[in-house]
This record gives sequence, C-alpha cells and structure tokens, in this order.
Amino acid sequence: MKRLILVFLSLNLCFLAVSARIIYINKDFSARVFGSFNSKSVEMANLRGTIFDCNKKRLTNEFYQKQVAVAPNAKAVNAVSKYLSENDRKTLANGFPIRVKVGENFSSKSVCTVLTPKRYSNVAAHIIGYCNAENNGVCGIEKAYNSVLKGHKIKVKFTCSAKGEVSGAGEVQGSPEYFGRGVMLTIDKKIQKICEKIAKKRLNAGAIIVIENKNGKLRALTSAPSFEQNDVEKSLDSPASPFLNRAIDNYNCGSIFKLCVAAASLYYNISLKYNCNGKIKIGNNTFKCLKKHKNTDLERAIASSCNCYFIKLGLAVGAKRLLNFAKLCGFGCDIKLCDGIVASSAFLPKINDLSNSPASLALFSFGQGSLLVSPLQIASLVQMIANNGKKITPSLVEGVTDYKGSLIQSTKQNAPTYILDEKSAKIMQKCMISCVKCGTGTRARLKNGTAGGKTATAETGIFDKSGKAVKQTWFGGFFPAKNPKYSVVVLAENGDSGGKTAAPIFKEIAEQINSIKN
Repeated sequence: MKRLILVFLSLNLCFLAVSARIIYINKDFSARVFGSFNSKSVEMANLRGTIFDCNKKRLTNEFYQKQVAVAPNAKAVNAVSKYLSENDRKTLANGFPIRVKVGENFSSKSVCTVLTPKRYSNVAAHIIGYCNAENNGVCGIEKAYNSVLKGHKIKVKFTCSAKGEVSGAGEVQGSPEYFGRGVMLTIDKKIQKICEKIAKKRLNAGAIIVIENKNGKLRALTSAPSFEQNDVEKSLDSPASPFLNRAIDNYNCGSIFKLCVAAASLYYNISLKYNCNGKIKIGNNTFKCLKKHKNTDLERAIASSCNCYFIKLGLAVGAKRLLNFAKLCGFGCDIKLCDGIVASSAFLPKINDLSNSPASLALFSFGQGSLLVSPLQIASLVQMIANNGKKITPSLVEGVTDYKGSLIQSTKQNAPTYILDEKSAKIMQKCMISCVKCGTGTRARLKNGTAGGKTATAETGIFDKSGKAVKQTWFGGFFPAKNPKYSVVVLAENGDSGGKTAAPIFKEIAEQINSIKN
C-alpha cells in the first residue's frame, strides 16, 4: 500500500512539473509573438565605417545631423509639423512611424531625437567615391573596401497596443557612435583641402598631386572639377566630366618628360654641350626652340627647356636605351593604388617606330608625339629625383582600422627601387633648382623658401571652337630645395603655358603647406 502511494505521489509531481514548464514556455512564446506583432520600427541610418586620413582625421562621418523618429500620433505630428512633407503625412496617416531631418535647435520630448553622421564632407571625392541606394560602394575607396566599411543600422522601435496604436517616443536600437571597422589613407586632410581649394579657384580642369618623397605616400590627390558626393545626380550630365579622375588619366605631357631623358643620359654616362640656333633639322623635319641657346649644357637645357638640346641628347642616348629607361622609371606599368583607382600605363611609342624614324625619336626626346602619361606617373618620376634616385611607387592606403581610427591591419608599403645613383640625382635636383631660379619656372619661386621644378606646355593637336590650339600645361617640382620633403605635380588643362599657368599654382600650394601648423 505504501508503495502505491509513493508511485501515485511521484506521478503527480511529474505531472505538475511538466504542466508548469508548458505554462512557462507558452507564456514566454506569447510574449515574444505579442512583442513582434506589437511594435513598429523606423530606420534612422545605415552606417558605414569611417575613412580616416593619415592623422586619424575623419574624411567621412565627420559631421552630424539631427533627425527624429516620428510616431503616428497627434503629439508627435504637431511637434514636427513644419518639417513634414505631404508624403510624410500620408505615411503617418497610414499608421507608420517616419524619419525626419530637423534643425539644429529643434527639441521635443514627443519624438525620439537621434544624431546621425552625415556620410560625406565633400573632401577627396575622387578618392573616397560614393555609395548607391543600397549603401554599397560604387567607386573609389567605398567600393574597394566595401566589405570592410559595411556597418550597421540605427533604428527607433515603438511599442504598439493590441489595436496597433503607437505609444511613447520610441527607443533607439544601435549606437550612432559605432561605425565598425574603418580605413586609413595616406592622405593628409590639411594638404588635401589646400589643394582642393586652390584647384577650385585656379583650375577649370586638371589635377594636383602631393607626394612625400621619403616614403612615396600620397598626401593629396586632387582632380578638378569635383562632384557632390551627397547628390551625384547633379553632376551626371555635366559637360565638364567631373567624375573623371584626371590625376590618374593619361595626357600629352610635353617638356616635363625631358626630366626622364636627362636622367637617362646620366644613367648611361652620356654628356652633351650644344649650341642651339633656335632650330634643328632631323631628316625632312625641322624642329624649333622658342629662342637660341648658346653653349648649352644639361643644367641650362632644363632651365630654359631647350628642345634642340634634348633632341640631340635623345639621339645620343638612342631609341632602345631611352625607351628601356622610361620603363625602368615606371612609365610602362599601371600604378595601382587600390581596386578601382589605377593610373593607366603610359602610352609609349613602339621601339620600331623610334628606331626607324629619327623624327619620332626627336619628338619623344622632348615629350611630344604619341607619348601620353598621367600626372601620377610624373609625380613618381619627380619623387625619384627628389629622393636621391630612390623610386617608391606611390601608395594611398595605410590599412584597416578599428572604429576609432587605430590601425589593426596595415597595408604592405612599397619598397624603394634604386634608379639613379645619388650623385646623378643631385645633378638633376640642381638642374631643376636652376629652372625655378632663372629659367622657365621662375613663377614657382617661393617667398620664404626654395624649390626645384620643370615646366611643360604640351601640344595636343586639338583645337577649341574658336580655332585656338588646346594645350596641356604642367609644372612638376619639389620643395624645399635642400632635402626636399614633398614633390608636387600640377596639370592645368588648356592653360596658357606651364610657366604662366601651372608654376604659380605650385608656388601657392608649397607656400600654404609650409604655413601649416601642427
């Protein structure tokens, strides 16, 4: 009998335990189902990781905008009435909460206010790129590092009654201060903004590049005109082609290529003195200089940009050696800064064309003919000369960061390639310093500093509507003259001349960089 009682009690206890568990599960499930059907959310932002400059300064997510989540009830609607569009009012009337941008001074307890970052500050647009409607990168760093930069959504959740009526001001889900991983560039925001401001003022179309000589890191990469990242549709039909990144596009380069020819002559131990009479005949072709240049050596030829001298020098170096040295300097290769930002390989003439045509070799020797190069490739050439013969392929990305901007994964930086010995590089620097002191580049002279450089005015064979020949004008240089820290290349499309148009821009950039206070 006692045994039956114990069995009966045990069965009852088991039954009670199972019943309690079923009640608990059912209650928890009901609560979750009720919660899912009795809440409404509105998305406030779809955040992406921050793109930083080399000093951890924000290039994106720099500024914040005030937004509010508005519930479909009278108090909330009245609080933001002046900010509502007709579509906003229709959405609210249908019982759904909305997101609305409000003024900086707006304040109300009837709505949930959230400060969310504005993605773009319109700095370094051609480098950073922009995103599509799905918040995925379309071009630039945004596309190249899309998987790194994809962040998280900020929402405001509202509780609903059993009838679906929204109550309360809402609860923020997610942190507007947390952006996930980011990307650090080599760009210096201060220098980039200097170049962009000057480009906007002085260039209708063109490019400005600043590169740090000792490490090849790009401190500014500017293309003009630029575009509005927050409203790309504005620029889609512009005849000025604002989406074209002119810093990495190929152009006729003219006399700035004489730096490559001069360096080749030093590399192959060829020296030349020449009396320029203002013209030289090669086969059936006559090539001219702007003036006569008597008893001209390499320094004077660079300073005065003597075409005839460089034709003779190019012929002395020879087609094969000259073309090989140009490729050694990087003119035969793409410069890849990241996926999607690539300076196309220079368009070099074929060896057979140069070998079989002295006139083609003559044109190549002073940067004309079929030769096309990008401003970035010219910047790399000037960097090599300023860095005592050590070429470092330009770099743009330092690596991946945490959300505060500290590097967690560094990009492998480019190692130097020794092109010229130090003695030859110093000779080249001296020639370029003379160009600024007393040659075609005097408009690049700094008020409180020294510099070296080279001008160029390239014929394109194109004429504008008025019949005027279109010229690409250049200045490439370094500063200070002793132990140069930076190299700068300026391209001004359809300028007057390299000396008149591009050299003063170089001067303005160098002086403003020198005035930066840390």
